[in-house]
Amino acid sequence: MKALHRRQVLTTGFAAATLLSGSGLVRIAWAAVRGTVTAVINTATSKKPDGEAVPLAPGAAVEDGIEIATGKDSAVELALTQGGAFVMGARSSTALSEGTAVLMERGRFRYRAAGAESYGLATPTLDIVQTGADFVVEVRDNGDTLCGVMKGTILCTSKRSGKAAKVAAGQSVVWAGGSFGGGVTEGVYRTGDIAVDDSMDAARAKYAPPPPPELPVPPETPPIPPPPTPQ
Repeated sequence: MKALHRRQVLTTGFAAATLLSGSGLVRIAWAAVRGTVTAVINTATSKKPDGEAVPLAPGAAVEDGIEIATGKDSAVELALTQGGAFVMGARSSTALSEGTAVLMERGRFRYRAAGAESYGLATPTLDIVQTGADFVVEVRDNGDTLCGVMKGTILCTSKRSGKAAKVAAGQSVVWAGGSFGGGVTEGVYRTGDIAVDDSMDAARAKYAPPPPPELPVPPETPPIPPPPTPQ
């Protein structure tokens, strides 16, 4: 499969969305988003409003109203209560709005659906609905959004113009400068982040600190003979 080398919200609210699919109108119920941290590599923190950033560890609950950030050579994986797994790559940030949304402010992300269910997602510029999808997203500081789909389908719709692009497995799409440009292209976009593109295990192996150097063993010092006995 051909690889294409290079602000986002994953939104699920209490409202429902009506969307067009190949078979007609589809009604998708959205639920509140919460989850649990399943894996952390190096530096990942959570921060409540007006609070201090604290380290995240596997097993920690992901609650509404917090911000999650990763550092250099870092990643975090969440098991979402809506189903599916969500990975944040290095130097990425996400904010969980109370009750409704996961705002991916910047960075590189991956979502793997648990089954064939459909869920609503979004970037600052796009509404995204995935159906049984495994896909990556990069959100750049200027709001440009790039998506690549490994499995399932996603439907990306511009929040401003209403223009839409349906992206299937093995395809990618870029939203930049207010449009989809050349439209959907063949090949899966790679973000360049190993945790997002490949796996947490691959990132863990790459980011593992090198073993400390072995210190040379000093030669044994011969024993000092006792002084001669006086005659």
